[in-house]
Amino acid sequence: MIILPKHPLTRLVFALWLTACLAVLVFAFIQREIHDMIIGFWYFMLFLTFPLGYVLSVVIGWLSYLVYLIFDSSTQGGSLPDSISFLPVLIYWVLFVAVGYYQWFVLLPRLVNRFRRH
Repeated sequence: MIILPKHPLTRLVFALWLTACLAVLVFAFIQREIHDMIIGFWYFMLFLTFPLGYVLSVVIGWLSYLVYLIFDSSTQGGSLPDSISFLPVLIYWVLFVAVGYYQWFVLLPRLVNRFRRH
């Protein structure tokens, strides 16, 4: 399985895209004490992974809601301790990057090659 794109221009685009994704993660880590940081993080990642990132966002939203319904009554509405509160952001980031990578650097080149052949 090839992780890096083959074409030099595509590698440059990949490097820029991954740098932007890493910048969003650093932004989220630095701003982790701010209550609404997750909203900015979410919008930046949606921008970098649109349109499949939007689908992922909906799936994560529904799964989060189900987890809330299942576990909130047992925790009396408690929140995560500060020491692990960044963990969900990191998990979301990995999911967004995986979906974005697949979309932009696997699926899109396959579609372009398919249409070029016809």
